[in-house]
Amino acid sequence: MKIRPATTNDLPRILEIAEQARLKMRQSGNPTQWGDAYPQSEDIAKDMAMNASFVCLEAERVVAYFAFMSGPDPTYQVIENGHWEHSETPYHVLHRVMSGMGVHGVFATIFHHCSTLATHLRVDTHADNSPMRHCLEKHGFAHRGTIYVHDHSPRMAYQWLKKEDL
Repeated sequence: MKIRPATTNDLPRILEIAEQARLKMRQSGNPTQWGDAYPQSEDIAKDMAMNASFVCLEAERVVAYFAFMSGPDPTYQVIENGHWEHSETPYHVLHRVMSGMGVHGVFATIFHHCSTLATHLRVDTHADNSPMRHCLEKHGFAHRGTIYVHDHSPRMAYQWLKKEDL
C-alpha cells in the first residue's frame, strides 16, 4: 500500500470511502461518531488547504483517507480523567482515518508513515469505535483520558510517543 497527498481529483472517491466508513461504523456498533454526513467535502477541502490530506493506494486505486497535521489541536487543550504525557513537546494529530469496504491493514500503513515523520502522535475516537481502539492499542497508543470535540461530545484520547525520543 502506498501513501500520497490527496488532490481535488480524489475528492469524489474520498467521499465514497467516507460513506463506506460510516456504514462500517454503524455495522460495528458505532452509529453516532460520524452520523450520516461526516466528513463532508468541506472538511476534506480544509485538510487539503492545510496540506494535511493523504490517500492510501492499492494498485493505484484510492482505498483509504486520513488527515495528518501538526498540533496544537484545540480539542486536545483540555483533557479529563487523565493527562497527556510529555505535554510540552510538539505533536502531530491524525483525524478522519477511513477506509473502503473490504480494505484491511490500513492503520498499520498509516501508522508506519506517520511515525517516520513524527515522534509524538495524538488521536481520538468514539468509545463505541472498537475497531479503531483496537488498532490504536495494537500499535502502541496509550489511552490518556477524555477530550471533547467541537459539538461537545466526548472522545477517547490516545497518544503515541517514540520511545527513543523520551
